[in-house]
Amino acid sequence: MKTAKYILSVLVLLISAAGLWAADIDEILSRRPQAALLPPSDTVILYHGTTFTIHDDGRVDRQEHIVRYLRNLNAWDEYGDPHLAFDSERQELEILISRTHTTDGRKVDTTPNGFNPIVPFGLDKVADFTLMRQMVVTHLGIEHDAVTELKYVIRDKEPLYPWGWGEVLFGGPEPTLERELVVNAPRNAGLTSVVENGAPRAEIKLSGDTETHSWRMTDLKGVDLEEASSQASLFLPRVSFSTCPNWETFTAMLEKRFDEAVKQDGSLTDAVKHLKEISDMQMRLDSTVAFVADRIAVKRFDDLGFLLKYRPAGRTFSTGYGSPADLAVLYAVALKELGFNLGVFLLSPRILSVPGVTGDEVYSIYVNEPSFDCCLDPSTGKIEYLIPDKVDYFGVWPASRPETSPASPYQGNRVVLQLEVTFNEDTGAE
Repeated sequence: MKTAKYILSVLVLLISAAGLWAADIDEILSRRPQAALLPPSDTVILYHGTTFTIHDDGRVDRQEHIVRYLRNLNAWDEYGDPHLAFDSERQELEILISRTHTTDGRKVDTTPNGFNPIVPFGLDKVADFTLMRQMVVTHLGIEHDAVTELKYVIRDKEPLYPWGWGEVLFGGPEPTLERELVVNAPRNAGLTSVVENGAPRAEIKLSGDTETHSWRMTDLKGVDLEEASSQASLFLPRVSFSTCPNWETFTAMLEKRFDEAVKQDGSLTDAVKHLKEISDMQMRLDSTVAFVADRIAVKRFDDLGFLLKYRPAGRTFSTGYGSPADLAVLYAVALKELGFNLGVFLLSPRILSVPGVTGDEVYSIYVNEPSFDCCLDPSTGKIEYLIPDKVDYFGVWPASRPETSPASPYQGNRVVLQLEVTFNEDTGAE
């Protein structure tokens, strides 16, 4: 019944929104011939606009408006039914427009049965995460050279943290003819924005109690992000923004919440005590990793809560699953109980220039013992005995400001081999 009511409200919104964007969309659709002349790609984004509205208490509304030109069958498969991710416990999704523009001028709207909320794959059997959702939006009327238009808003019902922040990279795998970003915040919120890698300077406007920062770029070429991987933030034009006053405030809040989860350890400390019988600390560490790997499954989802919401360590242990944030808490409890000196950090190829995270960061637990030191990835259990080169990081437990690990000197990375080479009669080497 709730789903039916939701879809009905979506349909009403679609009808009411139909005339609001007519002038804009006509101009955007006129770019289709220009897009058709670009080098081969599955799609071309004719327009992509993102608007963040940050509220006084840290709640964030994020609106996306994407108009995409589909050039081949791959595009139909990839973009014909987008999955919109959100946390239904603390967010709500409102779809304003879901429409296909055909080459002969028809406008085909998604019908009510084309909106289907699902529990993401892998989370359907884990009770603590079943409120995560993906809305599957099915575009109707797709054909060769069609254009899809999708506009939606994800609103926080409650703040994740007391501030709003974000990162937008200008560019991606598809060519983009126009990319816009707008950030609205109360004038007293202390909104700060930073541009990097050739992103344009912000246009700042003040209106009443609202401060608005906006950016616009055009004719962005497609970038092979498979090659760039997570390093895209190092070279794509980037805008980051935040209302958090400084990094000390941000990391102090993370430390507080992490510590609260650590203290609720349940039966975990008793369960790992037998590992103290292992006298060799490296073997004890390996045994701890094996102990956790045998009992806890990591669950991932494209939501900041999986990086910044910490379930109690005892809850993670008793349920047998957890997010990357949960695994960091669980390992911190276990290793502390077993006598290890440690710190919990978040690592990234490029930390934001303002207080906040992108969602691409990974947890790392630095173990510092007299006989060895290493970095443990709590999500995978992988142990690295070489400290990562030139990686940005900041401390979560205990809190610390962002830093960059130094690059290893050439002398520290080389291996010198003493070899003696002799040649036999047929010129072969020995």
